[in-house]
Amino acid sequence: VHASNFSMFEDFLVNSSGISYRIVERKDVYMHGRYFPATKENNARRMGDGNKGNFVWQYGATNLVNPYTTRLVAVKSYKTSAFILATANVFLFNKKAPRNEEIMGNLSENFANTAARLNLPSIILGIGVQ
Repeated sequence: VHASNFSMFEDFLVNSSGISYRIVERKDVYMHGRYFPATKENNARRMGDGNKGNFVWQYGATNLVNPYTTRLVAVKSYKTSAFILATANVFLFNKKAPRNEEIMGNLSENFANTAARLNLPSIILGIGVQ
């Protein structure tokens, strides 16, 4: 991950465009459940999950994040500003499959514990009910 360096653009913007602007430094944000671009490994992981809708959701949730103001990071550091949790259907209600409800309940508890441990401003995208 590279630090933003806008100095080469500033002169152009100030002297030639006449448009008012404000350059902001991008914030580091840790995102769980993000979409990863197609690679051999990522494609293999996607093939292992019979629910392709989860990957469609991850793609959409990841693209909600503005890449011009936000840099998604894989690990929390002292520079990390926020935590985004992208998940679909965490509230699974299915009386015919109580074990699935238990699994999703445990997953929800894990998500809450992760947010508490990270101690960052946090948001859940797409909590969903199915």
